[in-house]
Amino acid sequence: MALPETGYAVTGSSLGPTEAHVAAGAARVALASFPDGRIHVAVSVGTFENADNRRRAALILERIGSRIPAP
Repeated sequence: MALPETGYAVTGSSLGPTEAHVAAGAARVALASFPDGRIHVAVSVGTFENADNRRRAALILERIGSRIPAP
């Protein structure tokens, strides 16, 4: 899983048929799938936007993206 690989232990999650939310300390990931095959992924790290939090979020997003098959 992308969060533990980037140093975040999963602390909570909710999974539905078309969406998922995962919390891991300061990191949050939300995924939503659409009937046309698209998947929307949102990643946030920390409370405030700064260069380090953006870098950490980008690393998580990159790991998740490597696991999602191309349409």
